[in-house]
Amino acid sequence: MEMRACGGTGMSRDLTPPIPPLAVSLHDSFLPSHCSSCFLPLPPSPSPSQGHGPVAPHPSCCCWCGALRYCSAECRDADVDGHASSGECHLVRLVHIHHSLLPAWQRDDTADLRAALRLLRSFETLGFLLPPRNGSGRIGGLLAGNPGELEEGCELFERIREGRVLMSRARRLLRGEAMEGEDAEDGRGGGDSRGEAEEAVLWAVLTNAVEVQVGDGRALGIAVYGPQFSWFNHSCSPNACYRFELLGSEFFRSAEAGFLVYPTGTGPGDDMMATWVLHERKRTQGLCRYGPRIVVRSIRPIKQGEEVCITYTDLLQPKELRHSDLWSKYRFICCCKRCSAYPEMYVDHILCDTTFLNNEDLNSDRRHLRDMEIEEPADILDQAVTEYLSTGDTEACRSYIENMLTKCFRNEWPQLAESSQTRCKLQPLHFVSLKAFIMLASIYRTQACELETSNHSEEGIPEVFDLNRAMAAYSLLLAGATHHLFLFEPSLIVTTALFWINAGESFLVLVRSLICSPEIKWVNLSEFNIIFCNGRSIMTCIDGSSLPCNEFQSTSLRFLDCVLRISSKVWLFMVSGIQCLTDVKSPIDFSCLGKKNVSHQILVREGVAAGPCHFGNEECVCIGCKCEAEVHAEEGIKNLYQLAIHCLVYGGYLSTICYGCQSYWINHVRKLLCGEAWS
Repeated sequence: MEMRACGGTGMSRDLTPPIPPLAVSLHDSFLPSHCSSCFLPLPPSPSPSQGHGPVAPHPSCCCWCGALRYCSAECRDADVDGHASSGECHLVRLVHIHHSLLPAWQRDDTADLRAALRLLRSFETLGFLLPPRNGSGRIGGLLAGNPGELEEGCELFERIREGRVLMSRARRLLRGEAMEGEDAEDGRGGGDSRGEAEEAVLWAVLTNAVEVQVGDGRALGIAVYGPQFSWFNHSCSPNACYRFELLGSEFFRSAEAGFLVYPTGTGPGDDMMATWVLHERKRTQGLCRYGPRIVVRSIRPIKQGEEVCITYTDLLQPKELRHSDLWSKYRFICCCKRCSAYPEMYVDHILCDTTFLNNEDLNSDRRHLRDMEIEEPADILDQAVTEYLSTGDTEACRSYIENMLTKCFRNEWPQLAESSQTRCKLQPLHFVSLKAFIMLASIYRTQACELETSNHSEEGIPEVFDLNRAMAAYSLLLAGATHHLFLFEPSLIVTTALFWINAGESFLVLVRSLICSPEIKWVNLSEFNIIFCNGRSIMTCIDGSSLPCNEFQSTSLRFLDCVLRISSKVWLFMVSGIQCLTDVKSPIDFSCLGKKNVSHQILVREGVAAGPCHFGNEECVCIGCKCEAEVHAEEGIKNLYQLAIHCLVYGGYLSTICYGCQSYWINHVRKLLCGEAWS
């Protein structure tokens, strides 16, 4: 099954209205703080100090299991039937009682299991459960694999086996056919004597569920959507992305437009499935009345009849890692144009490319050595991340990663064998480097916040400034490197937008620590009316209509020219004392890496993608260059400030393409720049 465009459409256009979910479930860690129906944060409960006596359970929560909470009586009433009649209440208690007997679920929360119980109950109500072992491979229109194809003992096999037992047990408890204290392994039956219905629905959840991320990147929970969304196939070079909208939030938009895509397929039963999709379109609330809606949006021009694809994995990974990830989660190998290109596309080449000395012709044996030599730094990075997550020792993790990068950037990584004539030299666009930059920016941010909190009475702490400077340097390098890749692979726009916003926020933190004025407002809201010479408002220019591709290219060119010019003035200052970055000459210009004989598609003209772009003597009139700080500061601080404005404005511009004008990220950028929210 697949989705195709009804007609030609440009980039930045919603292809679907907000689609309601079939089943949703918060992650366990968010159950105490968020509404299990609408996913919005819970209002604060009154504390004893406010004169209300001891803190009682939240007034809108499940009175039996106490795990699920609601922000209002409306949300509780909308969700209580699905919660109670699915057996979810019993499952929460079962997991608590038998946790030590369930090794496959000890490290994971119960969101998948709880969503599967809800989905199973909904399918039974609608009559979508098919006879066991019918060989269709689908249940209720959702792809459901066959656990029998899994190798016994593998992690996914054990999760499905144990999950099926728990679900069956919870459903027996719901019907009064079992006692809570009995062995969790007893009674594998549920909808049938062998638990096949539970197994099939759990597999459908593991295959079709998406992480619900709204705003800051944290996954609040999971949601399963019907064929309206689940039939969008994967591509490593997708032409669409998706966003979530929470009912009741300030960013929710009503379904003003219809579907601009239609389902197609050639398999058995496809006519029936297509009919169900058309019927599903007519429903306004779905099976979850208040669950998070999902909207699919174009991120590049799409032709009539062209398949519309999204991505299921991290596109900044090289092909081998993408394939491994997709196989482990979804049991398929991607054959999209990016994966099938020969020679490989530039982005996949540079993500794995290393420089070798004394090695003009890298034959197959030496290619194997290259792969082995880069595995060690990658393993060290993974070990450092694992140790950091388990111990919380940020200083040791930071030192470990930066030492590895320094040696790899300077061609000092030890050879694996004395007979080897190659030596690995990492470059900033390698996937190991990008992963390290992400980790280091996060660590420096954490260390700066912790130090500032512990010394809250002091101002202008030099150590805090140095930590903020390093955070901003890594954030800018990460944004610049990803932007370089984005110029060759436009589907990286979502990740690129987020990295530019993070870089801009990091530079604002740095500048404010220099002038000791965290409350300063930098930009007047009216100044957003002229942006990058287009005469349009960044907050309203592309909502409701497609963005012309040539206009987008012009904006990207001008932005790149501005940031390259400003960053060249401050980069040496930014990397001072950071040993692994002193050999990186520019966070924006990567033309020194050259090009190989690889296939590539280019968003803007080739000269720009390879290196810096220039507009001759033409004056830059973008907002980042026109607006002035509302403080009197030395030139260096003004350069840092201008860099912050450029990064935030351009990140907001890209976010508008991905998510529309009325979204969390646009609101976040406005607050940072103007001290105002979207209205």
